[in-house]
Amino acid sequence: MAEKKVNLSRFFDVFKHECRHWCSVLGLVDWDIVFRLEDDDNSFASYRANLSSRKCVFSFNSKDIDIECLDSDLDDRMLCGRVCYSAFHESAHLLLVRLQRVVDDYLAEDTSAELTHECIGRLVSAFFDPVKNFRVENTMSLIRKETKHGKVRK
Repeated sequence: MAEKKVNLSRFFDVFKHECRHWCSVLGLVDWDIVFRLEDDDNSFASYRANLSSRKCVFSFNSKDIDIECLDSDLDDRMLCGRVCYSAFHESAHLLLVRLQRVVDDYLAEDTSAELTHECIGRLVSAFFDPVKNFRVENTMSLIRKETKHGKVRK
């Protein structure tokens, strides 16, 4: 199968929508949340939180990525699912950030990160997996379409 470059920035509205949704569900309404598109070679999405100011920056990767080309609608659905998952994952990180900071003081960074991701995995199973297909269908309309000249439009 051929590979093609996919412009992730056209999924930014999906990411924002899903982060807002999951922050509400997880009770994270007391945080000042900002969204940014950033070039990142290391991750699909990330977060930075300042506990004292209660400010969180959710970053979404704006770089193009290579994917195996199947069918354009299926590709969008698959990527939308990945974006929805990433939004949940980063929101779960924000839920656990205070706990992780305390654990960081007592355990090695690798162990702390491993424990955090184990908790997030359990949260994914309990909260995200049962509603994944609904979340994807609910957000497909938010994907920006590329024109024939490679520009992104809503």
